[in-house]
Amino acid sequence: MKSNIQIHMYGSLRNLGKKHDEFTIRTGLESEAPLVDILKELKIPLDTVQLVMVNHKAVHMDSTIYPGDRIALFPGEYPIFADWKDFRSVNKKKSPVIQYGAMNFPVRPVLEEIETIAGLGFDYLELTMDPPQAHYSILRKDKDRILKALDRYRLGLICHMPTFVYTADLTESIRQASLSEVLNSLETASELGAAKVVLHPSYIGGMGIFVMDTSIKYAFESLSAIVAKADQLEIRLCLENMFPKYNMFFEPEDFIEIFKTFPTLLFTLDIGHANIDDSSGQRLFKFIKLFQSRLNHIHISDNLGERDDHLPIGAGNIDFRKIINALKSFGYNETVTCEIFTENRKDLEISRKSFNDMF
Repeated sequence: MKSNIQIHMYGSLRNLGKKHDEFTIRTGLESEAPLVDILKELKIPLDTVQLVMVNHKAVHMDSTIYPGDRIALFPGEYPIFADWKDFRSVNKKKSPVIQYGAMNFPVRPVLEEIETIAGLGFDYLELTMDPPQAHYSILRKDKDRILKALDRYRLGLICHMPTFVYTADLTESIRQASLSEVLNSLETASELGAAKVVLHPSYIGGMGIFVMDTSIKYAFESLSAIVAKADQLEIRLCLENMFPKYNMFFEPEDFIEIFKTFPTLLFTLDIGHANIDDSSGQRLFKFIKLFQSRLNHIHISDNLGERDDHLPIGAGNIDFRKIINALKSFGYNETVTCEIFTENRKDLEISRKSFNDMF
């Protein structure tokens, strides 16, 4: 069914709009179409357009337009906010900017979470691949609808591997079943076109804490299989730092041998995790100092240093300004996921703004 799209012209582009008797062009569109094809059909020269916004969000020139979309075109002389500079078309050299994302709550349907996170203005979804609603088997069944929704809302995708698995368990059947869950999730992330994936290191619990050498051996064996799979799929794998209750893989020293062993493995810095039970206040900065060349992804949330509260920025005792200065010192410009788990989803938006303003 054909539906109108609106194209609003600004600045000198309004002279082109006069050809259509008004500054806002309304034209019918039966199905999705490339933005460049629409502009060419309307005889709008691509080299005169500096910035395109679709439904109030900056997009690249290779975007897809859908029936009912609202398009705004800005010319080269128009002032552009810093948040939009990576989307400029006139200057082909892109300036690096941080992209911000948010996690789905896996109790809710993924398609609903995509709509919510897009509505909050995030650049990407970090898809936590946990049941009941985001297990890899469910995601595979809904793959086409998920991909269409991500494209519709212009959201990127990062996948977070299953949280509640035990890849260093002393019982082989549990260990192998957990490893299978992760490997299948990796394949699904690749099928969904994820830009990168986040992995928790192996949890060591139960009797495993009494035979740490054996548990660590199993953790390395599982990690080796996961890294090999990620390399085969050509997907970036980012290992996350945990907290003391994990019994391992929470101090910077725990990761030195890991990164020596696996040269393609990257690092996710979870700021909240690094703050827990750190009386010195230096653990996080040591992570940054040791692994800045591997740092490819960040999780942000606040806490009071006792547990993983996932509070909004400013609600705990973490000195984010000091952390941001450390990140800026070496030019960090990768992805940042807001891990704020409060009832009010607006806290995600507020925390993103607080972090970005400090940056």
